[in-house]
Amino acid sequence: QMQSSNSEQTQLQVRESRASQFAVALQPWRHVLVRADAVLHWERPLAFGCLLAGLTLAFALMAVARPAPLACLTLLCLLAVTADFAVPKLLAPLLLGESWTEADQACYTAVCRRLSARGDSLAAAIRRIFAIRRYRPRAFALGAGAALLAVALIGASVSGLLLGYVAALGALLWPGVSRYGLLRRALSDLRHSAGGGK
Repeated sequence: QMQSSNSEQTQLQVRESRASQFAVALQPWRHVLVRADAVLHWERPLAFGCLLAGLTLAFALMAVARPAPLACLTLLCLLAVTADFAVPKLLAPLLLGESWTEADQACYTAVCRRLSARGDSLAAAIRRIFAIRRYRPRAFALGAGAALLAVALIGASVSGLLLGYVAALGALLWPGVSRYGLLRRALSDLRHSAGGGK
């Protein structure tokens, strides 16, 4: 029990250290991250609605213009580079102000902890995949082949732009859906209705 307690304490310290590293690295974006967190968790419905409308408009314009994939990739990279320079240094102070409260700091710390936890989960998933590849190569080959074949079939039958829109929409909706437990509630209702039907 003592060793287990020490191990848990060490893991907690490691997680806090990583969260602190995230907080330092994302310091210029702290105002934006706190506001974006509130929007993505549906605390500001009007702003979230505008975000969804902007996403839909952007994909509608791409559907009309039909730009080349390389042009889309270049434009996305250009937007990312421009935002990385302009948003924290120019737009955030102008639009969001310089005020920073204890509540903002608490929210920022929570955001950094969530980002750190997502990074740890992603790293653990990648390690599991490589472990399967090393110790169970046949299962890895079959699973990877089936997954890639499924993606190829879906891509051949459904527009890539539509898939991109659904993926982006799901990414925007997921924080709010997860926070309010809508997916669990829907699955629970589905199980109850299926049980009642029997």
